[in-house]
Amino acid sequence: MRVPLGILRSVARRREVYTYQGYALKTINTELDMIAFQLANFIERQGYEACPIPANAPRDPLFR
Repeated sequence: MRVPLGILRSVARRREVYTYQGYALKTINTELDMIAFQLANFIERQGYEACPIPANAPRDPLFR
């Protein structure tokens, strides 16, 4: 997955943070969720069990 260079440069320059957050939190995470779902289905077709974990899943601070 390719993130547009303009977004990466704006983060490096500390400008347009909203653009990155809006893009990353919506577009990139949605794409990562689809990849995780497809990968879980592939693993299960191989005879194993799999559970896709969302890209922005809440983290349990007690689980390390």
